[in-house]
Amino acid sequence: MVSACYTVLHEDQRAPFWKLVLKQFDDLLVKILIAAALISFILALINGETGLMAFLEPSVILMILAANAAVGVITETNAEKALEELRAYQADVATVLRNGCFSILPATELVPGDIVEVSVGCKIPADMKMIEMLSNEVRVDQAILTGESSSVEKELTTITATNAVYQDKTNILFSGTVVVAGRARAVVVGVGPNTAMGSIRDSMLRTEDSKETMVYLQNALTVMTVEVTPLKKKLDEFGTFLAKVIAGICVLVWIVNIGHFRDPSHGGFVHGAIHYFKIAVALAVAAIPEGLPAVVTT
Repeated sequence: MVSACYTVLHEDQRAPFWKLVLKQFDDLLVKILIAAALISFILALINGETGLMAFLEPSVILMILAANAAVGVITETNAEKALEELRAYQADVATVLRNGCFSILPATELVPGDIVEVSVGCKIPADMKMIEMLSNEVRVDQAILTGESSSVEKELTTITATNAVYQDKTNILFSGTVVVAGRARAVVVGVGPNTAMGSIRDSMLRTEDSKETMVYLQNALTVMTVEVTPLKKKLDEFGTFLAKVIAGICVLVWIVNIGHFRDPSHGGFVHGAIHYFKIAVALAVAAIPEGLPAVVTT
């Protein structure tokens, strides 16, 4: 008995907008900048400073972080739209062999082992292996999957090559592609997430959840994913290293100037300490590449 694994790509619940926004601030360098902005704001209040110039530095930092967050949210929103577009390529019905005759049934009822007949204009309802050609040739438009500009001729010859790419599988009709010439019968070999289109969707979901690399080609449906790229690892290591170096330098700058805290120009030891602490904070802000998060996520 064949297990019913229906050929439908279920719609996942979209992340709330506020979660997307908060996600953009989940970065070590960004957190350091937020802390620097808050410290700068508090120091301005302690010193009794007023006016726009007193809070210019924290305002600029927060504006830059807000711009970075906006870029990140837009990028992730576009990725979610691409996931939704995948659902549009699902076939609604299929001509299936049931009880000895071909019937038109909802494509969601297909299971592996079903015999399906396709002809010109049909959207392929599942990944299927051709078993019979009812015309001289069968051509399929699979640009949404491979990016090929012209239709591909399909044949009955079985491909024996290991690790064959989609373009080499000329005996397979892929879910979501469209028949542009000919008529044939095929047996269902993959449905739902077990199709080429389903695997692309799953890869995109894994990419979004684990911050993997995503590359869109052609119609944003050819996707390349990697678990964690060497670039991402290096950037994470760089962020941690930079944070430690900046913290060390700022503390060192503040400690070196302890002898100047009592300078009469500062109006006392406490005010002197605050003055050089502000210098240390400014140094940290200057050393951190504020645009790095936006560059990495786009």
